[in-house]
Amino acid sequence: MKKLSDFSCNLKNKLSIYVPSTTNINNTIDNSAYVKNTSIFLSKLFGGCTVINAFGNWISDQVGLVSENINICFTYCTTKDFTENESTIIEYVKNLCCELSQECISVSFNNELFFIS
Repeated sequence: MKKLSDFSCNLKNKLSIYVPSTTNINNTIDNSAYVKNTSIFLSKLFGGCTVINAFGNWISDQVGLVSENINICFTYCTTKDFTENESTIIEYVKNLCCELSQECISVSFNNELFFIS
């Protein structure tokens, strides 16, 4: 009988980029173009991407509680591929943060959360 490990591609690392649906803290926008661009970005780097819809909350120093729909774009990759692309990922997220006028954008890597600004 085969085991799951017999089918492994050794993609042990999970990378997620949280795409907000607000700009300037709490102004709702259509984020579909940003989700598409993020999906293309991750797919080009790592061969594919999955997007899930979620609802998130965070506290802004300026307006208090911000609640919004978000899209989490995630992919799996090898350690080597992640290491080779880490600075490109950070640069992409910094640009996204700037375009959306966000205080920061969340990125998770292997169950650790980072706030990129």
